[in-house]
Formats: sequence, structure tokens, C-alpha cells
Amino acid sequence: MSITLTEVTLSDQVEQSLSRLAERFRNVYPFYDEWCKEVYLDIQNGSRSLYDIQLANDAIGLLLINKSKKSIIKINTIYVYPPYQHMGFGSQAINIFLDKFAGNAEFIFIQCKEENIAANKLIKATGFVFIGFLHHTIEQARDNLIFVKIKKENVSLDSAIAAANQVYSLSGRKKFLPTKL
Repeated sequence: MSITLTEVTLSDQVEQSLSRLAERFRNVYPFYDEWCKEVYLDIQNGSRSLYDIQLANDAIGLLLINKSKKSIIKINTIYVYPPYQHMGFGSQAINIFLDKFAGNAEFIFIQCKEENIAANKLIKATGFVFIGFLHHTIEQARDNLIFVKIKKENVSLDSAIAAANQVYSLSGRKKFLPTKL
């Protein structure tokens, strides 16, 4: 079965999608409700995009993108609702996004928790390469693994690490720690 990605732009639909996400994660991440409010404003001002992952016109998940710069995209969240997990829909969504929506980006970054084995497997299967850790300085958050996909030829991994350092060190709450490759 194939899926589609549909950008969510109407305020009430954005709010509904983010509410589903917050409902799922607020017990794990106490700051998630506040984060979703920030994301809502970012979507309204155009610095993030939200896509519904759809199967036969039913939303089965979502994909949240940060638009850092024209040449850099960060997949902030990919979430497939539990009844549809482990069926290949997450990797389909990433591949569709890369093919149809990533445009001229040189680097696409994605992050996940080290203990999330399914997400790590999905990310690696879609061609992303591990490049380092994102250390959170706020108590409630755990460190993430950072992966990159380089879309342009003749672009080095060192350039990707430099770009990751830019993208992930923008706030005082995080520090990017590259791995030795």
C-alpha cells in the first residue's frame, strides 16, 4: 500500500495534528505541550512545515520539517500512529519527502533517541549516516543521535558536520557533538 504526504496549512488542522502528537508524548516529555505551541507559531510564520502521512485519505501519521536555510532541512519529527507502525510507512514518508519536497537542499538532518531501535533502523534504511550526538542541556530531554543525508554530489561529510554544528547549536539548550568518522 502506498501513502501520500499532504502539507497541512489550515490553522485548525495544524492544531489538531499537533494535539495528537502532544497527547502521545506529554507523559514522556513534560515540556511537549509548550513545544507544540512553539511549533504551531513556527508553522504559521513559515519556518516549519507539517505534513500528514495519508493512507487512502486517512491520516496515519505526521512529518514535521524545520527549514533552517535553503540548503539545509531538518526532519524534526516523523511519527506514524501505532496501528500503522512497523509496516514501512515511515520510510515511505521519508522517501516521498526527499523526492518531492526536499528541493535543492544539500543536507537533510534527522535525529532520534539512541534507545529507539525502530527509528534508528528506519533512518539508516533511508540512506542517512550517523554523524554525532545532540546533547540537551535541559533536564527533561535526553541526548539524540544525529544523522545526515547529503543530496548533492561532491559535498564532504566534513561540510555536513559543519552544517550540523550551525543548525543544532542555534539555541542555548543544545550542543552538537560530532563523532569521529
